[in-house]
Amino acid sequence: LIVAMGTWSVQLESWFGLSIPMEGIQSTSLVFYNTDGQNKAIAENPYALFCGEDKNGCHLEVYPRSNGDVYVCGIGGSEHLQPPRLLPTGDRHSASQVLPSASRAAKALNSLASISPSIFGNNRQPDVVQSCIRPCAVDALPMLGPVDHIPGLYVATAHNCWGILWAPITGKIIADLLIDPKQ
Repeated sequence: LIVAMGTWSVQLESWFGLSIPMEGIQSTSLVFYNTDGQNKAIAENPYALFCGEDKNGCHLEVYPRSNGDVYVCGIGGSEHLQPPRLLPTGDRHSASQVLPSASRAAKALNSLASISPSIFGNNRQPDVVQSCIRPCAVDALPMLGPVDHIPGLYVATAHNCWGILWAPITGKIIADLLIDPKQ
């Protein structure tokens, strides 16, 4: 059994009595589509932008995509969720309960408009306002590998915001362990 459920891997505590020292960090992010070529300059010069904390409490990370869409995170005000809130009896036990913060999105829009009024000004609104919960272990390291006292149980979680980036190597490590558990 491989448990790779991100933040919701804390359910291993109730299923197997395991201690999972992890919390979830819920954050809001924005996406601006390149409809009608309005982000042409971004598509032609796709440079990421990393900002220090500003007067709006944002420390924006602005990531252009090759098609001119723009993904924005680092909006600040992230909520730290303890495991009980992620369990079936908690208020964040499913993805449908993970809602973005309208106030943080508004702060990010103010910050973006001050950085680049030509792209984000004129009351431009994002096409997507979304939220996620990042799984973070207390030691900030991913939890990856077999569970010692439960044969056949493997865990792959707690990658924080790097889960997508680390997914291929995580899959390879788990696959290698399944093929040869003595590695």
